[in-house]
Amino acid sequence: MTLPLPFNIKFLSEVDSTNLYAIRNLSNLSDKEVICAEIQTGGIGRHSRKWISDKKDNIYLSIILKPFGAPSELPLSALPQYMSVVLCRLLESFSIKAEIKWPNDTLVDGKKLAGILCQSAFSGTNLDGFVLGLGVNLNLTQNDIKQISQPATSLNLLTGSAINRDKFRDNLLKNFFAQYDTFLSEGFQFIHNEYVNRCTSLGKSITIRTNSREITGFAESISPDGTMTMISGGIRQSVSTGEII
Repeated sequence: MTLPLPFNIKFLSEVDSTNLYAIRNLSNLSDKEVICAEIQTGGIGRHSRKWISDKKDNIYLSIILKPFGAPSELPLSALPQYMSVVLCRLLESFSIKAEIKWPNDTLVDGKKLAGILCQSAFSGTNLDGFVLGLGVNLNLTQNDIKQISQPATSLNLLTGSAINRDKFRDNLLKNFFAQYDTFLSEGFQFIHNEYVNRCTSLGKSITIRTNSREITGFAESISPDGTMTMISGGIRQSVSTGEII
């Protein structure tokens, strides 16, 4: 007997952005529904940067999550980090050693393979939904890679063969939801050690850009809640959001 999958997939041939589609239609979408697109015409990354996603046979998806409980008691901010760990595990089945650039970029040999973008919607203090967007380069050409404004790579170029997108996507979603409920109850602590072992940002001098400032200092550790602990100007401080530049 085959058990039903814990998620439903809505397929779109073309959309501006799966995340934007999810936010626009959030009230009509169910918990654990997944929006998948063949191509995106306006894919976005962090800080509204363009994510090249007009090439077929890659991963462009958004997961709608509507967990039960008070938002303040849920590890929502660490869900992208949980996804990054799940993705790294799957890549290991292709004999690929992937690393995580804090907070959740997936790199191979310093080149970006996947990006995660999360968005949430509230009505007052009530969570309407959390949207976890994911883009993974599975089948790009070298010419495609040259169009990307930062060092990047694609799984097919790393393995030397084409990747079955649907199989990769389904395995990723199955693995994500297999421990999703445990992650919700235990929080970042559930993946802390594994995340730290994969994080390539620690033990270095880094600069983190937040919405309001840039912080340069020594990346000391990852806190139990997933924030970066830095020493900057002789002062230890925690940074919960931002990107390393």
